Amino acid sequence: TCGLSNRILVKWGAGHGLAKRSRIDLDEAGKRAFIGDMLECTNGIADAVRRRAVSSPGRRLDDGALDAVVSALSTVMDYEALAADGRRFETIYRPISILPPDQYLALVLQATEGCSWNKCTFCDFYRDRPFRIKRAADFRRHVRDVMAFLGPALALRRSVFLADANALVIEQRRLMELLDIVNAELPMEQPAPGVTEERRSVPAQAPALRGIFSFVDAFTGRRKSEDDYRQMARAGLRRVYIGLESGDDDVLQFLHKGSSAQDAVSTVRAIKAAGVDVGVIVMLG
Repeated sequence: TCGLSNRILVKWGAGHGLAKRSRIDLDEAGKRAFIGDMLECTNGIADAVRRRAVSSPGRRLDDGALDAVVSALSTVMDYEALAADGRRFETIYRPISILPPDQYLALVLQATEGCSWNKCTFCDFYRDRPFRIKRAADFRRHVRDVMAFLGPALALRRSVFLADANALVIEQRRLMELLDIVNAELPMEQPAPGVTEERRSVPAQAPALRGIFSFVDAFTGRRKSEDDYRQMARAGLRRVYIGLESGDDDVLQFLHKGSSAQDAVSTVRAIKAAGVDVGVIVMLG
């Protein structure tokens, strides 16, 4: 698997001499070799297709189209360009540690960096960075940098994920300012009413994004009122994800979650009453 940060992660499943699943991050030499192997494989497939067409006169081959595909793949698999993209990515983002599975194609915008709680015993995703909330000007610049980095690939994104771990912890007035920036800068399906900031130009082929999604923890979420969530819904918030982890308070205390099961119940009720969907995450085992 490859990432926008030029990270290449090699995974093996259990079996084939392995007792359990395994994965490693390739170093620079390993990445260069992997990309070289992929290019060699691509050229080999193209040559095989040409040989098959020659040996089967009845089969038509559009050499121009095949050459265009090989050329495009060679451009995509240019290691130096991929490494430059990775360096650029690291000037725009801190590590994107985790997303809900249904948000893997989201446009991730880091309104915050890290986790405001960062004490759960089972989680080490954010131990390497302090929690920070971006100022409005910094966030607007971040949004524009993300859009410029993705370019035409913005068309692949389906929604906005407001990151990192607990972005809705932001004080309400400041949070609404950041949501207004999202609406002003991006092609949203239903732009929030009252957004006065002039919309930035976006690629013509970019489809409208279907709303804003984000994490909140139960005890932070409890501090927001139903009216707060209703205000966020008008600004495009469509779903909030809560790491309940367990409905047992003793287990929650053991995990250092900082919240109770009732906190989660109260938070979910307020969010749903405001017309926003909720994704509740429960740990198994």
